[in-house]
Amino acid sequence: MQNLLKSISLVAILMISFKSHSQRYFYPDFTEMKRDFKNIKEINAFLGYETYSYFSKNLGYIITKQFSTTPVIICLNKGVPESKLKQLTNECNLEIKKSVENKDFVTRLKSFISKNRFDKKYIDESMDKPLKIDTTGSTTMYFIDKVNMFIKLSKDGEFESFTHCSYDDVLNQNLKISEVSIMRDLYSIGFGIDIYNYADRAIKYTTINCSIYNTVGDKIATKSVKGVGYILANDMESFLFDHIFYSDVIGYITIDSIILQYDNGTKKIIPKSKIEKITQTDFTKEDIR
Repeated sequence: MQNLLKSISLVAILMISFKSHSQRYFYPDFTEMKRDFKNIKEINAFLGYETYSYFSKNLGYIITKQFSTTPVIICLNKGVPESKLKQLTNECNLEIKKSVENKDFVTRLKSFISKNRFDKKYIDESMDKPLKIDTTGSTTMYFIDKVNMFIKLSKDGEFESFTHCSYDDVLNQNLKISEVSIMRDLYSIGFGIDIYNYADRAIKYTTINCSIYNTVGDKIATKSVKGVGYILANDMESFLFDHIFYSDVIGYITIDSIILQYDNGTKKIIPKSKIEKITQTDFTKEDIR
């Protein structure tokens, strides 16, 4: 009888120990869910839609609706206390930002759009505080702050395209490049560029230093082009530089630096590492990098 009681006590201790060290699930307000899940399929079935997970290194992960920036379930790893929930969500939010910069994001988005409606209703329901920033003709542009993503919708609310840039870097540099369009034929290459000036003074000259590469990735030329004319404070200007280099083996072009000269005589150099951050990047384009 004594041995039986010992066995029962041991089983009870093991059960309590397992329960206290198993994964725990929480709602976004950090209220613990009174249930467990065996796998992601069970979570999808419970929620009624397809999900995606963003992981912290050691604490756990958050689960969102596909391409959403808002968690719907938070999972703590075994042994992690509830006091780490805030840290976990902060770490996962950084992963959400990084995910948009990964080309895999584009592949997943295209696949999702082919099967589902990624429209205004979905964006309003899934994205964290979408900001309507511009309506031009038949399109409307939304900015999703958490992932620095610009989404363009048609007048009917249908998805058209998305671009991405770092909003923080735009504010730090007081400049945004909204579009770079490549112009090429069999023997030459050029480009057009739209520049927004967020500084409190006008830009007088815009010098753009470029490198041209051949079809096997070797640099074959460097070129500098200059945009002459004022870009007023909080205004935009478009520049067109066609046929800046001739060759029959042109692969692609890079913008290596931009030199701004303001109307008060001061200059500012923006290096390539920052240009990539302030450019609304369309990851589907192959001929500018």
